[in-house]
Amino acid sequence: MSGTPALFCIADPSLRDFVGHHFSYDHAVAEAARAAGFATLVLGHRALPEDVARQAGAVPAFHDDIWAQRAGGGPIRRRRDDLFRNRRFAEDLLGALPRDLPPGSILLAHMLTKRQMLGLARVVEALPRHVTIIALLRYQTEFYDDGLTGRAFARLRRAVGDGARLRLASDSARLARRIGRLAGLPVEVLPIPHTPPDLPPPAPPPSDQSAGRALHMVSLGNARDEKGFLEILAAIRLLRAEPAGLAGLRFTLQANDAAPDVAAAIDEFALDLPEEVRLLRRALTPESYTALLAESDLVLLPYWREIYEARTSGVLPEALGGGRPVICTAATWMADELALCGAGILVADRDPKGLAAAIRQAHAAWPRLAAGALAGRAGCLARHGGAALMRAVLAPPPPPLPPEPPRRVQVFYPWPDFLDRKAGASLRSNLMAEVIAPHVEELRVLQDGAAPTTRRGNILVESLHERRMIRLAKGLAWRGLRLAARPLSGAAQAGEVLFPWLHLQRLADPFFRRRIERLVASADAVLLEYGFWAGPVLQTCERLGVPCVLTAHDVIEDRVPGSALLRRLTAWLEARALRRAPKVVAVTPGDAAHFAALGVQAQVVPNPVDLAAMSRSLPVAPRLMLRRMGIELPERPFGLFVGSNHPPNITAVAHLRALAARLHAGLGEAAPLIVVAGSAAPAEEAPGFVVLGRVHDVVLAALYQAAHLALVPLPEGTGSSLKTLEAMAAGLPVLGTSVAFRGLPVTDGEQGVVEDDLDRWAALLPALVADAAGLARLAAGGRALAAGYDHRRVMAAYLPLLGLPVDAEPGPALPLLLAETPPFPPRATARSRLPAFSGGTLPGR
Repeated sequence: MSGTPALFCIADPSLRDFVGHHFSYDHAVAEAARAAGFATLVLGHRALPEDVARQAGAVPAFHDDIWAQRAGGGPIRRRRDDLFRNRRFAEDLLGALPRDLPPGSILLAHMLTKRQMLGLARVVEALPRHVTIIALLRYQTEFYDDGLTGRAFARLRRAVGDGARLRLASDSARLARRIGRLAGLPVEVLPIPHTPPDLPPPAPPPSDQSAGRALHMVSLGNARDEKGFLEILAAIRLLRAEPAGLAGLRFTLQANDAAPDVAAAIDEFALDLPEEVRLLRRALTPESYTALLAESDLVLLPYWREIYEARTSGVLPEALGGGRPVICTAATWMADELALCGAGILVADRDPKGLAAAIRQAHAAWPRLAAGALAGRAGCLARHGGAALMRAVLAPPPPPLPPEPPRRVQVFYPWPDFLDRKAGASLRSNLMAEVIAPHVEELRVLQDGAAPTTRRGNILVESLHERRMIRLAKGLAWRGLRLAARPLSGAAQAGEVLFPWLHLQRLADPFFRRRIERLVASADAVLLEYGFWAGPVLQTCERLGVPCVLTAHDVIEDRVPGSALLRRLTAWLEARALRRAPKVVAVTPGDAAHFAALGVQAQVVPNPVDLAAMSRSLPVAPRLMLRRMGIELPERPFGLFVGSNHPPNITAVAHLRALAARLHAGLGEAAPLIVVAGSAAPAEEAPGFVVLGRVHDVVLAALYQAAHLALVPLPEGTGSSLKTLEAMAAGLPVLGTSVAFRGLPVTDGEQGVVEDDLDRWAALLPALVADAAGLARLAAGGRALAAGYDHRRVMAAYLPLLGLPVDAEPGPALPLLLAETPPFPPRATARSRLPAFSGGTLPGR
């Protein structure tokens, strides 16, 4: 075999026509390989037409493309089908390769999915060790996180250990890091090989649009929903409806090979097609595609962030390499590339109004955009192209990518009230999210329940939306568990079975597990609130290599005092979750000491308070504001209790009701009034006692400012009490039991008044109300204590736990414009505030 050139083989099962970038990718790599002295072999699909095969220099080899799968069938049939596709991929590839591959030969198998990975492992094991195999994985990690691909990665790791020359690669650093965690092997980043030939710069449109040509914007490639095609149509409609209409604008949209729903939208749009818009219904040849790019002024890339946050698009380097500005989605791989070279405008994800505004902005800022695109063209061509890819392939494998701070953080919250901010868990989690969000591109929350999806800045809150069959099965299991546990706990403590149930209810739900897997696979870090969902969440994090921080809001076993057996079961489930979590956060030193006795080291991050929100000013006097809101309170001093529908709060309200009756019996109208706000009790009114029920935030602020002191007669509780901190932050003195001040460094008589004997409150409360100087001293001490618990300071402790910089400075200015309605704040600079919404919850405040 002396003198036989090494072979560069490109294996592309989806090379079957000009649709997508398979042809352009393979053609560019083959040309670069020949220029580097390789003999080339391109293996495509068996349905490859002769003319395409001739242009690509390809040989039909594969029965299946990368998306081939059995239609319908259950999980067993789908798994068998995946095994079949993997086996046939390996047989087709090994059968098409020459029997004796010369030393130095390279096999590039690209754009693979889970239906080829196990077959790839077989190929790597079968090929001689002098052949280098490069597997390019360029799709989201959900395409590689199934059991078969896990087996494939294990076999690939063993093959590398046995001397196989395997290089895993992606074309996105974001993807490379995530797939590398999944595979347990380093994943390098390769250039995208297809860039356009030397295109002439577009001629600037004259300022007088009535006398010259319009700005020509194009959408390239087939029409898919995730490429923002429907948003482009909607934006054109919005622009057409404006006074200026489409004057000075022109659009050419590739509308071929659309899915049925997108095709229907295109047909509807075509019924009233503006003369400024041209729809191309057939796939373009490479020559026609290049000609359209050359005719364009700007390329539209409003791709869905859900798909393209880490995934690449070949259209972008073609546009930037051709010196064309782009409009693309913020906080995606495309935005990363745009920050390095070229020029463009970032727009919101799935936002037709923002896209329309960006198009107007591009028209107005055209000279700057055009100059920036031409200046950045050389940088794009240096990073991408066939020659750049060949240099990377022929060089030794680079060192593994250095770690970087997470871009996307996923929060799992087991209650349906994340946006409510009323109960303690909701408020703490909101304040945590508010501090973390400015440091990441997106913070996503999955909560229980069926509330609609809500976005606030770069915080996205989704709900579980259980399937009906799962709800029915859970209902039956819950009733069965309660019946089985009744002899253990008795009627009085029947509710205690809830806490082991919260740990167990999701373990057998396959839909919940798949939802968890999808969300974790697309995240860089996970925050798990409580340990109830720890089983599926931590198992998925371990398998995908995603770091996780579990926050234990309290010691759950302490909520099960009635039944020794149920308490032991709850303690075992809780300890199992905590021991499995790589990082644990406790909210009090006492909780951390309890976990340490279980062998779990927890960092203490106390419950915080929003100091600014608790001291906001009202436009009028507090009592006047209450009257405006329909609340008329007697003109006498009152103590305030705020609590959600949580057993200790309900017990506290009962104590306050009895206290009010004693005070009224002894002092009549001279007794201090007791006011209760929140869902701990329904609205009622009795002598000296008023329950308002749930109230608006403005009402609550007015109550805090009008009250003389806060009353917190909690009989029990775990964690720390947010209601106590909030009262202190609002400037209210606090009279409470020792449980009310749990976890807080309070000295009786300095930051609050501690009294566990509730019988003494009947004498203590009137005396405190009468001592204005003493109340002022207590208020000042409590306010100073609360200042140390402001959420901006306290919740910053999560940043290093997630690998985020604590004192990040704004990054350098990027060579691009930002649409006037930006979807995501700049990293580490902007803040996002979540408003309060209604909703019930279990955890207390």
